[in-house]
Amino acid sequence: LSMAESQLKAFADEHAKCSLTWRPGIVPRVPPGLETAWLGASGRQRERLDRFFAKLLRGERVTLYFLGESVTRGSGADHTCLTCPPRPGVAPPAVDVHRWIDRRVVGGFDDSCAPPAEQDSYKRCSRTEGVNDCPANTTVCFPRNSWRCLMIHWLENAFPGQIEFRISAKPLLFMASCFARSLANIDLIVHEYAVNGGGRMLCLQERILRAALLGAKQPAVLMLLWMPKHYRPPPPVTIMVQVQDGLRSLGLHYGLPTLSMIEAFKGQCAANETWCYTRDLSLGGKGFLHADMYHPNRDGHAYFAAHIIELLERTLTEAIAGRAAETDLSQPLLSSLPKPLHELNRGLDNSAEGGKNLCLGVDEMESLADVNRGWNQVTEVTKAGVKRLPALQTDVAASTIEWTLDVRGVIWLIVTYMQSYAGFAAADVQCVSGCSCALHAHQASADVDGVSAEDAGMLSADGHNIINATHPKSRTSEPQWRILDLSGQTANCKVRITTRSEGKFKLMLLSLIRVGNVAEGSTSTRDAQQALMCFGVHDSEGSRGHGMIKTGERLRWDNFGLDETYDYTKDH
Repeated sequence: LSMAESQLKAFADEHAKCSLTWRPGIVPRVPPGLETAWLGASGRQRERLDRFFAKLLRGERVTLYFLGESVTRGSGADHTCLTCPPRPGVAPPAVDVHRWIDRRVVGGFDDSCAPPAEQDSYKRCSRTEGVNDCPANTTVCFPRNSWRCLMIHWLENAFPGQIEFRISAKPLLFMASCFARSLANIDLIVHEYAVNGGGRMLCLQERILRAALLGAKQPAVLMLLWMPKHYRPPPPVTIMVQVQDGLRSLGLHYGLPTLSMIEAFKGQCAANETWCYTRDLSLGGKGFLHADMYHPNRDGHAYFAAHIIELLERTLTEAIAGRAAETDLSQPLLSSLPKPLHELNRGLDNSAEGGKNLCLGVDEMESLADVNRGWNQVTEVTKAGVKRLPALQTDVAASTIEWTLDVRGVIWLIVTYMQSYAGFAAADVQCVSGCSCALHAHQASADVDGVSAEDAGMLSADGHNIINATHPKSRTSEPQWRILDLSGQTANCKVRITTRSEGKFKLMLLSLIRVGNVAEGSTSTRDAQQALMCFGVHDSEGSRGHGMIKTGERLRWDNFGLDETYDYTKDH
């Protein structure tokens, strides 16, 4: 036998019976016949995932990149060990579960397949806000009952010591310009954006996917579509329908294995109770799969993970049967992609697919600065030991930083910064020489910051572009962006940012956006208008875009109030 065949045989002999059939936490096995929730998960469309498992079966380490927002972070889940033996004097956790994941009903695995508790790191410690009794340098995923951690737990049990993972919850605009540069060592990208605001920006979603598929290591990509409780087919114009349909179309267009939880939920409902999960009372007042209107609860995360692990087990089982030994990892996959679904992305591919010098991350902003007075790179850590996104930060007024940028052919400079509800500073962005810049018309007032610049005593005028990083109606701290129109572009445009008030200001990213024919250094009006829509900017009368509308409307939009007031009634 060849080395690859020997490794496969050894894995099959030792692990096939248990490692693949075992499920972590309260995750069940998917009943036969319900695997159809996966679209595009067979044939050539799954070739990248085959290569991912071929590496694991050869004993190599792999890195997963989870790309999403609140559902990916684990909203609705917890870190309780639901399957641990109770500690002395501590009541065992409640394990009553929804009937769709009840192993007594849907089937489980042989108890002998469960890893011994002393060998299972997820049963040796707990970690919550302010409390951490995990061993030093532990890599236990948090919160353990989230779908993401359940997926990682399953992989770590099958391939001990071979799994690394990263998670990003950055808004799409924040990632789109630089995402390709983050993929140097990524083997599998798990994309979940079907609930929060990012899902509405399908143009930027496509840019992210194209960058992923053209990554240097040609990573596998899984598209996951969780379904909010209030998703309903009628009428077909709701935001949720548009997001789900748009992402599903992108997944199919690029041949991605795409998990449609709409199909998974529909398959469980009886013929006379279609969309049964939308009615809490239909489940007898308990056992719901949602923690709120949008996020899965503990049981919902387990149900989501069950379908994800089902595909992984199915793929790995086929690999063990002989396919992986035949996979030649030295041969690259075809690098060509179908034309973008969103036409304007054809003019933006240079930045979406790894173009150079089109974005300055934190490291570049610091190292390439011509002048830096008072700005330092900072990575804050929460009480639970979780690292926040790195930033170039200052805490005092009049801190200044300058760069000389080549902006030929660039029509926008986008400044991404951290916004919070209190205590953050205001900054002035200026194009000092070599070009001129002004905040886009839809961002020149309180549309983003929620506070009138005039009321704050700071007015954007005469080349001064004020960004107020305090938004009193914001509930959390999160990255935000401001778009500046450029004119008179040259190869030596000097850009300066100066804080105008006391408080913290955190710079996350500078993005240079080119549209149209870069070689000619010009852009048609039509190209520019279309590209604005890709970034959530709408110039037409009465239209709305994420981050481009008045505060009250934006908050209602982001909380999905529009679903009830504009697009459907509660009678649906």
